[in-house]
Amino acid sequence: MRRISEVFLWLAIFFIHANAQSIRLTTYELKQPPVIGSYYGVEIREGGISGLSFIQGSANEYYMITDRGPNADAANANGGIETKVFPFPKFAPKILKVRAEGDSLRILEAISLKLADGVAVSGIPHPAGDGEINEVAWSDTNKAPIKPDEWGIDCEAVTMSSDGTFWIGDEYSPSIWRLDQKNGKLVTRYTPYAASSHEIAVDSLLAKRRPNRGFEGIACTPNGKVYAILQAPMYNPDKAAGESTRLHRIVEIDPATNATRMFAYEHEAPTGSIRNKDWSIGDMAAINDHEFLVIEHASGSGENVRKIFKIDLTEATPITRENFEGKTFEQLQNAAGCMAYGIVPVKKTLYFDLLAHGWDAKYDKPEGLTVVNDTTIAVIADNDFGVEAPNLDGILVGTDKKTILHEFTVPRSMALNAIKGNRKSVVGN
Repeated sequence: MRRISEVFLWLAIFFIHANAQSIRLTTYELKQPPVIGSYYGVEIREGGISGLSFIQGSANEYYMITDRGPNADAANANGGIETKVFPFPKFAPKILKVRAEGDSLRILEAISLKLADGVAVSGIPHPAGDGEINEVAWSDTNKAPIKPDEWGIDCEAVTMSSDGTFWIGDEYSPSIWRLDQKNGKLVTRYTPYAASSHEIAVDSLLAKRRPNRGFEGIACTPNGKVYAILQAPMYNPDKAAGESTRLHRIVEIDPATNATRMFAYEHEAPTGSIRNKDWSIGDMAAINDHEFLVIEHASGSGENVRKIFKIDLTEATPITRENFEGKTFEQLQNAAGCMAYGIVPVKKTLYFDLLAHGWDAKYDKPEGLTVVNDTTIAVIADNDFGVEAPNLDGILVGTDKKTILHEFTVPRSMALNAIKGNRKSVVGN
């Protein structure tokens, strides 16, 4: 009897310890998203959330940013040419302020993105050759063309600095937008195509980014610096190099001087069914001045990967040249190739696997990430406004994908050294 009692005691201790070490998931759904409009009988609602930022000091409030707006693939309706149908061409990407309460998300405010003169920004692609988008934009499946917009934005990430500024990551140019937090007006656009008084030039080499795979993650550190990461490796010098390498670039901007630096990031190794070109960055979030969280995801032949990594820039060395005995940086292939030329990539360790902790695999694009406090992070998926064109013909059908915020509470053994506004965050339960 005593031996049985001891067994039960040890089992109780084991389960208590296991529970203490578990990652808890709480979800919040945007249950009544506002209606944008109807397109051939398909009702389309707000969604398409591509970026997320926790509002420090708030009662569980967040800023979420939409991407460029509802759109559908229509290549099969245009001879295989990369084509998108935009059912609402005048849709202005926006930042939604929401509160997570109960099991729901409640919209508190909507801030439409605007140019410096107050004109609403569109999500329409740039002219051909500008950022190498090369997408044809239609307003209807009858091939009604839409005029390209050199100021169009495909928002993919949002963060805030302590001076009342939104920072937005854009896939198109690629570019980084600085907006007034009160009214959503443009202050500055950092772009390789700078040509106006409201633009600042960054390295023109960034124009070689893979088409529509620009700045997918953005983070602002407590010391005021801004970091943006490319979703995929650049096509440098060509497509073959970009699709065979594991190397992404992280761009650092010091807004005080507009000085920039770039660092190397290596995505996970290919598997039996996932190739290098299948890997994507979902978002990044600052923990403190030198540590960040990064989402990586990929799919191939039934294999799905959705992981969060912790990276550290402390010992990373900037990329200071672009010719390595006739090779480009991307042609160095991986971290070992970088190290051979004295470039130390950012240090990277697995934080946790989203799929192992409650993430629904049907949400294939975890694209918003933010640090709430030392033991809580939040992730949101892009539901593409709940529509798709499965036949690539521009004909929209509804999906069952919702806008759902995932809050993960980690055990203290996984606590982050998170500092917000030069104050260490309160440790969660």
